[in-house]
Parts: sequence; structure tokens; C-alpha cells
Amino acid sequence: MVSGIHGIADFSLKDHIGTGQPPAGWPMTGVLNSAGAIIFGHQMLAVLAALGILTLTVRALRSELPGPVRDGALIVGGLVILQFILGVTALVSGRYDIGVAHQMNAVLLLGGCCSSSSPCAGRPAARGGEMRQDRAVGTWLLLLAGMVFGMVVGGGHARTIGAGFTIQVWRPFTGFIPPLNAADWNQLYGLYQHTAQYQAQPIDMAQYKALFWPMFLDRCWGRLMACVFLLPFGYFLLKGRIQRKLALWLGFIFLLGAGQATYGWYMVQTGMYPGVVSPPPEWAAPHLLSAMLILLLLIWTGMSLRTPEPVPLEGASSLRGLASASVLLIWITMGFGALVATSGALHVYNSFPTMDGAWTPPGAFAQDPLWSNFVTNKGTVQFCHRLLATVTALTVLTTAVMGLRRRLPPALRDIFLLLALLVALQYVLGMATLVLGNNELGFVHELNAVLLFATAIAARHGLRGAVAAPVGALAAAE
Repeated sequence: MVSGIHGIADFSLKDHIGTGQPPAGWPMTGVLNSAGAIIFGHQMLAVLAALGILTLTVRALRSELPGPVRDGALIVGGLVILQFILGVTALVSGRYDIGVAHQMNAVLLLGGCCSSSSPCAGRPAARGGEMRQDRAVGTWLLLLAGMVFGMVVGGGHARTIGAGFTIQVWRPFTGFIPPLNAADWNQLYGLYQHTAQYQAQPIDMAQYKALFWPMFLDRCWGRLMACVFLLPFGYFLLKGRIQRKLALWLGFIFLLGAGQATYGWYMVQTGMYPGVVSPPPEWAAPHLLSAMLILLLLIWTGMSLRTPEPVPLEGASSLRGLASASVLLIWITMGFGALVATSGALHVYNSFPTMDGAWTPPGAFAQDPLWSNFVTNKGTVQFCHRLLATVTALTVLTTAVMGLRRRLPPALRDIFLLLALLVALQYVLGMATLVLGNNELGFVHELNAVLLFATAIAARHGLRGAVAAPVGALAAAE
């Protein structure tokens, strides 16, 4: 009976290999099998979303909101216009590469919407009961942020050992049940044999099982995260400790997590496509970047609930700007790091600081269209990651030194000290990974990047109360 549960919501690709169509057991199969219905639905949702976001952007710019929120709204407005133009162009031209750009801009747009719509954004303290101190709720969200790091550990390990395509079924509700008998193992192994990865390098059942378990545990960790979110959320909601606006915000974060899981499944599904032997870079980079956005939202919201009243810090506005730039640069650099890790760009130029004696790779812009070089051209991708890593390291290190030179609260000084240590370690790890061409060391480099990103977010959060120095103080300093 238990093994029969595997048939429930068993969304496999057994009968749809190479068709590009979803399995017959999927919900809404009729709609999903119709290309016209998919395109029409996407068009309608895109138009509604664009109109809705632009309307909210205009209202935000015409209202008396804090400067950072208005700036965020302006950025979101620009991104949604660009997103709509890219979408129309991709649809009319039918070009896959423009579709990838459309997908990546969607990640940026999502980040802009999240940062601008957070109940913690632009508010120094609680207003009308929207944000009040609750250390227990804040600690719960920080625990979830820690679990996001655990998800990166599991997913990065599975990618490093080549286990990303081992499970070609999706069982959202019963997938925590492992294979219980030979028939279960044969079914899973048989599906894996249809992947391009297996056909390029066949493995036996014992080797398959060794790859299966890391991927299985990674998926189980994701389901555990859902439980750790939903159960305390329901409890805090019933106890009245989560107000309506915060409840909607947290529900939005949960939907982002569910979307992340769904996106991950579609990325695994690409293993059935001819010639795809590892997760494609254009899929893996948005997957990591969106996970980091979720991490940012959890850390920021959790810390705001624990300390809703920011500490006033006179003369630290420039430091706050540097901290914001550090967070953004780390995030973008991580995206190019994901492209390096998944495209094989790690192994093309294994020298530093030059690239086999040259400062720029030959054929850096050989691909057409031009922008595709920044996604699939291995030399260009590695060069961009090198350049961004150096700019990011210098920016973050400058931020950390400036923070340590100021009179900050002890806890915030500790965060800046940790920031300096982590960014130095990250740069050393990056150079060693590059010179050695070692994937395992690259995995450690990735994990340290997540810790660095989280620390930069914490440093920026501690500067919420930063304001410019009074005019009188500036005159006296002169």
C-alpha cells in the first residue's frame, strides 16, 4: 500500500521524452498541452501585471513616501517597462536568447517589487500596528533564512557531484517517501536512463543510488522548510501575533518559495532535452538569484521584527549607501558565479590575474546577439565574474573599514568586522578555485558567498537609522 502512494501525483516524463509536453497525470494537462492557451494566458497576465505595477509606481511617486521607497518605485517602473518590451520582442521574433534576457529581467523586477513593497521598507518604526516588536516571530524568520542556506548547501552539493538530473519525477506531496523496493528503484533508474547525462556517461544502479540520495535529501529539505514556515505561521496568526499586512507579506514570501521549487523542477526537466548534460546556466543563475532574494527578505523582515526601532546614527548616510551598493554587487556577482559554475567556464582560463597572459579573453564578443556573450560565452562569463568580484571585494572592504572606523553599536561593529573577514576569505577562495580549476573548492566559494551576502544584509539593516551629519557639525569639522 505504501509503495502504491508513489503513484499519487507522480509527474514523470516517461511518456513525454522529447515532446516538450507535460505528462498526462499533471493537473490542467489540457490547458498546458495547448501552446495557444499558454501564450494567451501569459500575455493576459503580463498585461495585467504591467498595468498594476505601473499604476502603483505612479501612485508611489506622487505620494509623500520616504526617499528610498520612491527611488525603489522608480527603478521598478523602469524594469517593468523593459520587461514588457523584452516580452513583446521575444514573442514576435521567437528568439530564445531574448527570452532568456526576459527571464533574467523578471528576476530583477521581482527583487525590486519585493524591496519596495516590504512592510519594513522605508519605515524607521511601527506605524498603526503594522510593524511591532516580536522577537519570537523574527527569530522564526531568521531560522528560515538559515534553512535557505541549508538549501544552497544541498543543491550546490548535488550539482557539484552531477546529481541534478537523477530524479525525473515530481511528487510535491509524497516525494518524501523514498524508493521502498526494486520496482521503485527500477522506475526511477529507467527514467534517468533517458536523460542526455546518462546517455553521455552511463552508470549502473549502485552508482545511480549514490547520486540519488543527495538529490532526494535536498528535496526533502525543501519540504521541511515548507512545514517550518506553515506550522508556526498558522500558530502566530491564530494568536494574533501577525497583523494583516505582515501576514500578506509573509504569504507572498511563501509563494516565492513555492515558485522557486516549481522553477527548480522545470530546471531538472531540462535533463530530458537532447545534449543537456547538466543544469543550463540560463536556468541555474536565476534559480540562485531568486533564492538569494528570498534570503534577503527573510533576514530583513526577521531583523526588523526583532528590532523595529532603528538606532539613530548621525553622519553615517554615506556608509549606508556603500552598504546598499555592497549588497547589490554581491548579488550580481553571485549570479555570474552561478553562470561560471554551470557553464564550465571555470576550466577555460586557469591563471590569475591575467587570462592565460591576456587581460581580456579572445573572442569575448564573438557570439550573436552581443548580449548572449554575457550568458553562454565561457571566456566572457569568467571575465565578468573576475571583474565584478574585484570591484565587489574593494567596495565591501571599503564599507567594512569605514564601518569599523565609526562609533557604532558593538553588535553592529562585530557585523562589519565579520564582513571584512568574509570578503577577504571569499576573494582568496575565488582565486584558488580559479587557478586550481577545482569544482569542490568552488562549492565552498559559493557557500561563503551566501554567508557574505547575509552579513552584508545585516550590516545594511543596522544602518537604517543613518542620517547625514547636521550642518553645524559639518561647519565645525571644516
